[in-house]
Amino acid sequence: MQPQYQAEIDTYSVPKMELVKEDIDGFIVKLQGFHSEFADCFEREAARQKFYQYMVGQFSG
Repeated sequence: MQPQYQAEIDTYSVPKMELVKEDIDGFIVKLQGFHSEFADCFEREAARQKFYQYMVGQFSG
């Protein structure tokens, strides 16, 4: 439930976008690069992979 002052204004609206296949070509490579930036944050490989799976899940349908 939003506070009244937030309910009156559409503060959290997401802009509409038209995506085509060309817009997402190479996206997984960029996501893997982004993920590698956090490698030092995880001591175990299993935790590192769970983080990657989480990120992929956030972009799935």
